[in-house]
Amino acid sequence: MLLIACGALSTWLHPIAGLFLAVGCLFVFFEDVVDATRTGAARPALASMALGLVVAAAMLAPLVAPLLADRQSLLAKAGGDHPGVHTLVRMFSIFLGGATGTVMAIVAALVMLGAARLWRRDRRMAAFLLALMIVPPAVLMTVGAQWSQQGHTFGRYVLPVQLLVLFFASAGATALAQRALPRLRWAPAAFAALLGAADACATPTIALVHSGTPWFSHLYYHYDYVPRYNAMRAQFKGIVSSPFYRRLGELAPGTAPIVEAPFNFEAPANALVLFAEAHRQPITLGLLDPVCSYRNGRGRYPAHDDRFRFHRFVFLDDVAAVRHTGARYLVFHFEPHLFADLQDAPGCIAKLSRLYGEPVYRDDGLVAFDLRAGEASPARAKP
Repeated sequence: MLLIACGALSTWLHPIAGLFLAVGCLFVFFEDVVDATRTGAARPALASMALGLVVAAAMLAPLVAPLLADRQSLLAKAGGDHPGVHTLVRMFSIFLGGATGTVMAIVAALVMLGAARLWRRDRRMAAFLLALMIVPPAVLMTVGAQWSQQGHTFGRYVLPVQLLVLFFASAGATALAQRALPRLRWAPAAFAALLGAADACATPTIALVHSGTPWFSHLYYHYDYVPRYNAMRAQFKGIVSSPFYRRLGELAPGTAPIVEAPFNFEAPANALVLFAEAHRQPITLGLLDPVCSYRNGRGRYPAHDDRFRFHRFVFLDDVAAVRHTGARYLVFHFEPHLFADLQDAPGCIAKLSRLYGEPVYRDDGLVAFDLRAGEASPARAKP
């Protein structure tokens, strides 16, 4: 029952997850069929086939309603983009926390050693785990899926492979330690700790987490952990933060929270992540509609609808709600190269000025309104 429930839930969360369960069930079924040809006992094969059919039905059940309601949205995600060798290399690097070529080669060797060791000890288990690690990615590489040519996206589609890679690598490391120091019972544990410390030093993971901002889930950080292969960093290269943000960055973190606008829900086009690294202050996102139009209404949010419960967003026409955020400044961007869909920046600034007073800071790309007028402004600056 647990397998059936997990199958239904995993496929509902992401249909591609069903591949792993399907491969597992098919492996057991074919194994039972092979045994039946040798022993003549067909009952195990029939039982595994029945189990597979029940699991398949459980996985398909949550997809019936979406397929009936919006079949095209699901089908449109299939095909189009196909992973290649570079995709697999980048996925492997991301699985290891942003490993370089040398580290990847060492881990790959440990994976092969671990697989070989398990094959010698328990061939059926090794074959089962290798099938789970190889077949679903192979199917996806053949069929294709949207954006699957990118290492981080393909890695999300086949995330269980990361666990299997680490499992085989740990088995290989254990075998290596036992072979090198056969008389020391604690050798595998010590070797594992050494490998963990080496990986932490050889990959940028710790530094990345330490530098994280409220935008830490942005593709800018996770498209690829190696900057050389991070297309988001290349896309935003050359963008310089406003002096206003740099002044905020000189203040203690948390002392000058801000509301930022406009907000673009499409992550690759959202450059606010860069400015967060400069100012290091808490952020609430300001939604322009209905103060003024942004992106011709595309991606418009239901203003003042009780169903909208994202507490890090605020509608800018609601002055009380904006001030209730505790923010010190409302920062409005109008850089043409970053917010090209903002068609009437002067009109928006005029409307915001009627709500929040005249800006206390202005440059070629943004204006800032002091939400606590009358208090000493820690970042007030000349234009």
